[in-house]
Amino acid sequence: KTTLWIQDVWPDSVYAYGFKRRKVLEYFLDGFVKFIYKNSSNFAVSGKGFINRVKPYLLSDKDIVYLPNWADELHNNFKPFVLSEAKKVHFTFAGNIGTVQNLDNVIKAFNNLSDTYQQIAQLNIIGDGSHLEHLKNLTNNNSIVFWGRQPREDMNKYFQASDFLIVSLIDKPIFSLTVPAKIQTYIAASKPIFAVINGDAADIIKENNLGYCAKPDDIPDIEQAFIKCIKADITKILEFTKNCEHLTNTTFNKDRIIDSLLELLKR
Repeated sequence: KTTLWIQDVWPDSVYAYGFKRRKVLEYFLDGFVKFIYKNSSNFAVSGKGFINRVKPYLLSDKDIVYLPNWADELHNNFKPFVLSEAKKVHFTFAGNIGTVQNLDNVIKAFNNLSDTYQQIAQLNIIGDGSHLEHLKNLTNNNSIVFWGRQPREDMNKYFQASDFLIVSLIDKPIFSLTVPAKIQTYIAASKPIFAVINGDAADIIKENNLGYCAKPDDIPDIEQAFIKCIKADITKILEFTKNCEHLTNTTFNKDRIIDSLLELLKR
């Protein structure tokens, strides 16, 4: 018996990352996906939205169970870290920097903030990727700081020095089904989330009251969400934090997820 734990929906993800939908590619790719699904006994999916995308490839009823990813273990052995000398509201994105991360719109919205807000806020971008130089060219103020690639074990010191952690993806149908793994890591860091994303990932943020969301293709909406974050009082921040802690101990608890996976393997 074989259990397949689906982290990305194929062939949708292939086209979303830039491959052109040609008849020959589509024929072989669909054939490959059907073969894999046909020869799997049951399935776990990392996003609830994947379920309806998998079913059309199945010739018979098979178990499909929602099993989200758990967060990376965060290192807590670090000296307190400061992102700026002046006291500011810090927004931090960490991860791969490509076109699908939609940081163009995040930066444009931050650039549109009035001087009053830009003086008390800072956008931190941590990571490297093919789109990094393009993003630097979009930056027109000193309140956006690029920290470059940082060691994985050091990430929590940046998270704890931040007020909001950013997750962002472009507005394409496949990404409305995707829950980026960084969301679980942000939740484990017990920090409010600023989600510039649609679909399942946005639903997790909204339904569990973990932070604020904005439409990924709507720059004014992203700008207004920045302002909401900047104006959030300590009561609201603590509410987001407690909800993150609750989810880490329940839905995204590593032991619980592994137990569910082992149960699925026995079927």
